[in-house]
Amino acid sequence: MADLGYEGSRDLHRLDQEDRVRAHRPAADQLAAGTRPSPRRLEFLAGLLTEHRQQSGSRWRKLSPARQALLVLVHLRCGDSLAQLAVSFDVSPTTCYRYVGEADALLAAQAPSLE
Repeated sequence: MADLGYEGSRDLHRLDQEDRVRAHRPAADQLAAGTRPSPRRLEFLAGLLTEHRQQSGSRWRKLSPARQALLVLVHLRCGDSLAQLAVSFDVSPTTCYRYVGEADALLAAQAPSLE
């Protein structure tokens, strides 16, 4: 094996760590049966997100509306942290924060007024 020098070996070590994290992250699609969101809830939230994206003219997102809905419902149901969700869904914690906030606002708009 060629000598990569200090910087090269550090890069290889970092890649090894990332591979281990990916190998051990929980697959969002393989949730325990008791924590799996219902298909009806997924479809409802995915529909809201799809409509919102079309109205706002959003061009591209890392996750589809269905995957975003799954991320949000897992967060609400299981209480997973944004960092855990970021690893599971292969997005940044900042993206998780935005996705959860966006869905939260859409769901809140559906709620009846208390007035």
